[in-house]
Amino acid sequence: MSLAKRWLDDCSASHPDCPKSLISRLPSRILDLKPSDGTSDLRLWVDVKSYGCYATLSHCWGESQPLRLMRATYDEFQIRIEYKSLPKTFQDAVTATRLLGLRYLWIDSLCIIQDSKPDWEEQCAEMRRIYKDSFVTLAAAAASGCESGFLHDRPILHGTTIEPSDGRSSCRLVLSHYGVDEDPFYPLPEPNSPLSRRAWALQERLLSGRVLYFGTKKMYLECFTNIQYDDCHYPVKWIFESVLTVLKSPIDQLGSQSKCFEYWTSLVATYSSLGLTKITDRLPALSGLAADFQSATGAKYLAGVWHEDMPRALTWYISPWKKSTAVSSSTSSSYLAPSWSWAVAKSGVTFAMRSYEDEFYSDFEIIAAEATLASCDPFGAVTGGFIDASCRIRHHLVEEWPHIEQGTFCIKSANPDISMLGFYFPDDASKVENHEFGIWLLYLGRYSVDQAVALAVKPVGDERDTYERIGLAFAGFLDHEDAPGLVASFQGVAKRRVRLI
Repeated sequence: MSLAKRWLDDCSASHPDCPKSLISRLPSRILDLKPSDGTSDLRLWVDVKSYGCYATLSHCWGESQPLRLMRATYDEFQIRIEYKSLPKTFQDAVTATRLLGLRYLWIDSLCIIQDSKPDWEEQCAEMRRIYKDSFVTLAAAAASGCESGFLHDRPILHGTTIEPSDGRSSCRLVLSHYGVDEDPFYPLPEPNSPLSRRAWALQERLLSGRVLYFGTKKMYLECFTNIQYDDCHYPVKWIFESVLTVLKSPIDQLGSQSKCFEYWTSLVATYSSLGLTKITDRLPALSGLAADFQSATGAKYLAGVWHEDMPRALTWYISPWKKSTAVSSSTSSSYLAPSWSWAVAKSGVTFAMRSYEDEFYSDFEIIAAEATLASCDPFGAVTGGFIDASCRIRHHLVEEWPHIEQGTFCIKSANPDISMLGFYFPDDASKVENHEFGIWLLYLGRYSVDQAVALAVKPVGDERDTYERIGLAFAGFLDHEDAPGLVASFQGVAKRRVRLI
């Protein structure tokens, strides 16, 4: 931990893009690791106006329920929490925080009243500030649950030692061997670790100025400037082009609004495939990043979608060609989001076009759009939402094309000389019962003559011109006079006002 402390001290003192202040306003509840009796025990400190330097913990709960703050234990925790009563991961977090010279530690299950929904909603709305103001986030990357712990002995660096010399001076080099799947220089925190598969952890990582990882094979510090590995004698700069390295950049440094929206699409594509214990946390587990984004752009947030980015933001789909598992084993039938929001999907999503450098041509006109909030958090769960738009909509036929791949559907052409107009991606393939069926397509726009996008929708009950989204249609090949495709199929169709819910 002395090495980690040196890293942190160097980061806070010499990195211009990293947080400087060691003192910030403490969360309204935090663990005080230095009780007056001098024991190893701790207590819950409750004060909305205190300042100090604190750490946060990013961890997996696992199968068992960890020690939790409940209404019945609220007063007791303010007097004492016995160190020995903590699960191993929490004990290690307390030990690590003390060794780093910090007095305060924030752990979700011990600082949020777990049997109080109003308190959970209130604290969830504070998550952005809690992680952004933390001096360091301790990430128990390799711990699958609260009983696993993370302060373990790690493999010793083995390698060949050579001592080159020019006769006047010499140096000692240690050459280490890595397998092709464990590149020491790729700045990702163990992509297959339990923590990296947890949806909440992505927000915790990206909001934090510094994250100290405890992995299976190494300890490393990630900040806005670089990554320090315990088996590498120099820092690795952020020079790698990957989704997560872009996401680690502070939002207010991304530049244009279109670049910010491209950031968000990349974020959603990554986040949507990560696991949740409760599927109803789909929006709350992203609320801190949404607040950060709104602060930087001023855009209007609607259930995971930005108003100013529509209709392009509606072009998400679930690809049958990309392996995607359910993000939660929860069988809750609770309302998640409007049908047009990616948050309603229960597996990872892809966007029809992620590059915002291409011009998007659209006559889809938004008249009004709103989302009804479920709590005080303007970026949290919702109970409803709608989009009123003026657009073109028409009926098409769809048929299954299993010879491409099972679960592939194509939009049929009325012209017998043209095999199909494009692909159809249902939001829930299990609800597709027939090999050939009709759907309504609502035209969103095109990126060029060969890339058109339309929403697949179905009428809602007896409500006139009211629809729910059921999928996405996408044409990614030439559309011209000799072979008219999806764009041409909407020519001559008059625009009308519809509502999407």
